[in-house]
Amino acid sequence: QLINIAVAEKVGLYANATLEIAWRQDSVDLNKATNDIKTQLTAWKTYRLQLHSVDTRTAPDINWPLSPSAYMLDEIKKLSFNTIKTTAFERFGYLAAT
Repeated sequence: QLINIAVAEKVGLYANATLEIAWRQDSVDLNKATNDIKTQLTAWKTYRLQLHSVDTRTAPDINWPLSPSAYMLDEIKKLSFNTIKTTAFERFGYLAAT
């Protein structure tokens, strides 16, 4: 039962990664890609390879790779927090206790 759930999760994540890759690859193929798009394409392809290596037979103890979108969300949160701390320091001359 747990293995079947893990297999379904892997298939869904893999399909999503493939969709994310497709439009970025089209952009590269048509010479319309920015450097950011190229970087994202590499990240999504790397993620898809990591997914391919996931052994669903070890369910529920699976160490799922972090998707590029989840990774970017974490980075944005860190950036936002650091920006807030910097702004507080500049405005008030101190950092709020964290």
